[in-house]
Amino acid sequence: MLQDPFPYPDPGPDDGEPDGSPPAEDGPGPEQGLYVCLPAEHLTLAGFAQGGAADTMAPGALLGTVVEAVTGQDGSGLPGCSDDQLMGIISAARRQQSRRTRSPLMSWPPSCT
Repeated sequence: MLQDPFPYPDPGPDDGEPDGSPPAEDGPGPEQGLYVCLPAEHLTLAGFAQGGAADTMAPGALLGTVVEAVTGQDGSGLPGCSDDQLMGIISAARRQQSRRTRSPLMSWPPSCT
């Protein structure tokens, strides 16, 4: 005896809101993005001093996020840097740049390098 693969009745169109729900607004929704949870010591200028948490961080999206959070998009956080912290931020930027340069090279076959 064959069984019905869909034993439940058809729910109907899927374009309506459930009872009691407000109608959807046509405005833009919430902004999507990456949310990172880090200890507070990672998001300070002191973390970029020699041997600090951000100074030894591997290049990638996390390091880029920390640099932008500490310095600001327009560099407004840079005036409060010591020389050691500024060198750490410059070093982080160079690590990021090296990673961007290396990534396309990693896709070449070994015989081409």
